[in-house]
Amino acid sequence: MVTEAKLAVYPERLAPVLPGDTIRVVTEFDYIGPAIANARMISAIWYKSLVDPHNEVVRGEKAFNIPDSPPPGQHLSVTIDLVVPAVDYRDDYGLYSSIRDVPGADIYTPYYENIITILGAQFSELKITSYTKV
Repeated sequence: MVTEAKLAVYPERLAPVLPGDTIRVVTEFDYIGPAIANARMISAIWYKSLVDPHNEVVRGEKAFNIPDSPPPGQHLSVTIDLVVPAVDYRDDYGLYSSIRDVPGADIYTPYYENIITILGAQFSELKITSYTKV
């Protein structure tokens, strides 16, 4: 039996997020093949650096079972919540998901670039509101 998986993560740019916010990643795929126990979905926020083209700043993992899916197969989804870490302000963070612990090679979505802005601490309106001799 042929095993087939197609992944789809919606790559719209998110509104800017702050450390501590949660990004819910829903990864969908179509599957034809036998049941697979204890597959593992990984989703991660990353950015491109000189040393690592996919430098992950946070990664979530979830074990899941894939049901027996004879043709025409099934459309499946896995949801992972990623808590935004305290990292440098950047507007070029990316997102990817992958399926691991399945027969054959790991299966990856495209590496979606420049879709997440993580804001750092921001100060504004700094002013003296009073002063007196003491």
